[in-house]
Parts: sequence; structure tokens; C-alpha cells
Amino acid sequence: MIDVFYGQDITGGSYSFLNATSFQVVSCLGTLPPAAKDVLHHFLTTLSTWAGLPRSIQLDFGKEFMTD
Repeated sequence: MIDVFYGQDITGGSYSFLNATSFQVVSCLGTLPPAAKDVLHHFLTTLSTWAGLPRSIQLDFGKEFMTD
């Protein structure tokens, strides 16, 4: 399962993070909102590089996977 969560730094800047929930591998996507192409890029360059590509992916109906 993968998901995106959000956090703020000490100055109040907001950031989004991609998380592989089964492994707790987190990648910073940058400032809000994350584009779908950024989510895919981070998935391919951080999460799948050490674990390989999954046979299936489960996700919720969050809109972060629907933007350009």
C-alpha cells in the first residue's frame, strides 16, 4: 500500500511525502500539491528501486494521484 501524507517545517512551509505503508519507506515529494507525475517519479526512484515493482498497488481515493 502507498499513501501520501503532509507535514510542515518549523517555518510553516508545507510538504508532501510518499509512504510505502508496509515498509515505512518515505520520500519527500516537495511542496503542495504533489502532481501525479511527481508521485510516479518518486515511486520509481525510491520505493521500487530496493523492493522491486509490486504485483499490485492499493491506495485510497486521495486526490494526489489525480493531478497532472
